[in-house]
Amino acid sequence: MFKKLHLRLTLLCTLITAVILASMAAGVLYIAQRQQEESDAVALRSDLNSILYHLQFQSVIDRSWLAQTENGNRLLIHIEDKGSPLRFEGSYPTSTDRAQLIALGKEAAAAKGFHWSEPPSSTIEADVVTFSLSGEAGEPYLGAAAATSTPMGWLNLIVLKDMRLPYLQGIRRLELFAALVLMGTLLLALFSWWFTGRALRPVEESRVRQTRFIAAASHELRSPLAVIGTSASAIPKAAPEQAKRFAAAIGTECRRMSRLVDDLLLLAGRDAKTWSVSFQPLEVETLLLDTCELYESLAAERGISLRLLLEDEEPLPKIQGDRQRLGQVLSVLLDNALCYTPRGGRITLCVKVPHNALQILVSDTGNGIPDEHKAHIFERFYRVESSRSNKEHYGLGLSIAKEIVELHRGHIFVRDTPGGGATFVVELPSERH
Repeated sequence: MFKKLHLRLTLLCTLITAVILASMAAGVLYIAQRQQEESDAVALRSDLNSILYHLQFQSVIDRSWLAQTENGNRLLIHIEDKGSPLRFEGSYPTSTDRAQLIALGKEAAAAKGFHWSEPPSSTIEADVVTFSLSGEAGEPYLGAAAATSTPMGWLNLIVLKDMRLPYLQGIRRLELFAALVLMGTLLLALFSWWFTGRALRPVEESRVRQTRFIAAASHELRSPLAVIGTSASAIPKAAPEQAKRFAAAIGTECRRMSRLVDDLLLLAGRDAKTWSVSFQPLEVETLLLDTCELYESLAAERGISLRLLLEDEEPLPKIQGDRQRLGQVLSVLLDNALCYTPRGGRITLCVKVPHNALQILVSDTGNGIPDEHKAHIFERFYRVESSRSNKEHYGLGLSIAKEIVELHRGHIFVRDTPGGGATFVVELPSERH
C-alpha cells in the first residue's frame, strides 16, 4: 500500500512541479520572443530610416552602396522612381525568387492600406507601413514599404529583412528551454521520490508499530482468556477444592488482564497525545523516600534488600515534574527490579547530580540484560525471555516509563551493574544553574 502511495505522491509532485516549471519557462520564452520582435522591428525601422535619409539627399543612387547595405544588414531593397523600378538585381542571396518576394511584399503593403503607385501624402515625412511574410521555403521576413519625397520627385521602396537567423536562434532557445525543463523534471522526480519516501517513512513505521502492537496485545490477551475459559468450564464438574483453585485462577487471570488493559489504555492515551502532565517544583528526596516505603515490605517478603542512598552534604536540586507520573516511573523500575532479582539480592536507589541535570539510578543484582537486548527493552511488549515464561510482566512497563521521562524532557537508559545486574538511569533537567 505504501509503495503505491509513494509512487502516486511522487508522480503528483513531479507533475505539479513540472507544470509550474514549464509555465515559468513558457513565460520567459514569451517575454524573450516579444523582446526579440520589438528589437527586430526597431532594427528594421533603423535600416529603413538610414535608406530613406540616403535617398532624400542623393541625386544619384549608388548601386554599390545598395549592395553593401543589403549584405551588411540581411536586407532586400527594391526601389521604384515614380513607378519605374530601379535596375538593381540585388546582392543578398534568398531561397525564394527575389521578384516573387517583392511581389509578396507589395501585396502585404497593399493589405495594410499602402498605395504603391501614389506619391507620399507629405513632403516632409515618408509614408511607412510594416508587415511580415514568408517565402516559398517558409523562411520569415520582416518588411516595410515607404513612399518618400526626393529633390527629383518621389520614390517608393520595399525593404525586406531576412529573419532566418533570429528564427533559428528562437528555435535553439526553445530547444534549450525544453531540455532544461526536461532535465529539471527528471531531477524533481528524483527529489520527489526521495522527499515523499522520507515523509511517508514515519507513517509506515507507525503503521508497522501499530500492527505489531495489536498482534502482541492479542497474543497477551489470548493466554489469560484461555485460562479463564478453561477454568470456568471445569468448575461445575470439579470437586469443591478443585473448584476453589479454578476460581482463584480465574481471579488471578482477571487481575492480569486488568493490568494489561490499564497499560494498553495508558499507552493509547499517550499515542493520542491525551496524557495530562502537571509540571510543578518537586523535591526528589521526598519522592524517593515515599516510593521506597511503598516497596519495603514487598522486598522484605521476597528476601531482597532495598536501600536508598542520599547525599547528606547538600540538598538535592528541585526539578519541574509531575509527582504522580514520576512516581509511576519509579514503580515500574522497582517492579522490574523485584521481578528479576533473586532472593538474597539487593536493590539500590541513589541520586547523582551532574551539571544541570539530576540522575535517579535503580540498580539490582539480578542476571542483568545482555547487550543485544539493551537497545530493545524500551519497546512495547519486548521481553528478554523469548519463552515469555514470566507472567508478571507484559513488556509494557519500561515503554511507559520511557514515554513519561521523555515528557519531562529527559531520557532513560540501562547499563550493567558492577558485579552483575542491571542499572536503570533516569536523567531529568534540574533547576540548579
